[in-house]
Amino acid sequence: MRTLLFIFLIIAILLSSSGPAEAGIIERIVAKVNQEAITLTELEEAVAAGKVFAQLTGEEPDEKEILAQLIEDRLILVKAKEAGITVTAGRVEYEIDKIKSRFPDEKAFREALSQEGISKAELAKRYEERLMKEELTARSVKIAPITEQDLEEKLKGQDIQIQVRQILVETREEADSIAAQVKEGVDFLELAKLKSLSPDQGETLGFFSRGQMVAEFEAVAFSLKEGETGIAETNLGFHVIECLVVRKTPEEILTQLREGWRVSLYRTRLDQAMKEWLENLKAEAYIETRL
Repeated sequence: MRTLLFIFLIIAILLSSSGPAEAGIIERIVAKVNQEAITLTELEEAVAAGKVFAQLTGEEPDEKEILAQLIEDRLILVKAKEAGITVTAGRVEYEIDKIKSRFPDEKAFREALSQEGISKAELAKRYEERLMKEELTARSVKIAPITEQDLEEKLKGQDIQIQVRQILVETREEADSIAAQVKEGVDFLELAKLKSLSPDQGETLGFFSRGQMVAEFEAVAFSLKEGETGIAETNLGFHVIECLVVRKTPEEILTQLREGWRVSLYRTRLDQAMKEWLENLKAEAYIETRL
């Protein structure tokens, strides 16, 4: 049986495949990148791999999008070769050994390769090309460092957390009536069980900071002091909100938020820099599609 890990491995390999057609076989060319060709067989293999991925994610592969990805991958590989980037056999073997370690033994690993119709030499070649592309990307794509000021900007409003409970109803009149009853001392949970349309049925919502709920809900919730009640209107209806606790965000949570934003900002900047770099590569290259 194929392992999930191996399926993803094969998808990664096929989507970056650059193998020539077997000797003596005339292949239809679906794209050219400078002097290199992408064949129909390569595209079909990549689409087939994409269909396997679709079974796991529910996203149906688009042939033109996959061809565009093949073109980008081939262009990066061409540029890596032009830059004289090489990868040692030891580095390639190290990467293969990491995959091999997920299998019970060498025999199981080779059987998995055989089931996919890939030799160890072919696997090594694909990894060599992948590492060459990664090295070129690391050398060429630069982003501005994430500063403390960047993080502080994202963490504005995150230093306070609140805990509330709510009763969700359809009309303003119902919300006003419930809020009045709560102020008169009627038990909030009992009212929630009788009136609330929300699945939480008036149970305490977990602590949250700004930016985690819809804006209309937050605007009211964060304006309340402990013990106060307010009404917010959202696309779901009218929320009678009771503020239970207002506290400073614990330091460990702020640290987690800070690191989360650091990763998010890095990925956003890297994606943008990568996009711009690829557009420049494409502008300088000869690219022809025949699909």
